[in-house]
Amino acid sequence: MSLLEKKTVHGAMCINCREEISNPICPNCFIDRVKKWLEFQNEETNSFEKFSNKFLQKFSNLKVKEAGVCLFCKGEHIPPICSFCLIGVIGYFFEKEKPELLKPFLRIFNYGFKEYRERAFL
Repeated sequence: MSLLEKKTVHGAMCINCREEISNPICPNCFIDRVKKWLEFQNEETNSFEKFSNKFLQKFSNLKVKEAGVCLFCKGEHIPPICSFCLIGVIGYFFEKEKPELLKPFLRIFNYGFKEYRERAFL
């Protein structure tokens, strides 16, 4: 069984950290919430949209045997990436492109996750 096919009793495995995804939120739903937050902050969303589209495009052809079901949209959770790793990826964007928004982003979206860089990948 390949790593992407591995599944535990409760959910799919994250393609980045290889931990079980216990509260699956699909990247599309998570990214939509970040966009709404940016709009609420009166921030332009073009650069974030470009970044998130590029991120999602990387996984558009990913084939996995098991995926979780998103808690929000009830769709398949592909790519199977946990919220912590997704926070790391998006945190990296804010760190590089909009550093003034990194702390507010982490305050709202970090779910208690302190060291987002440890799991970030690009």
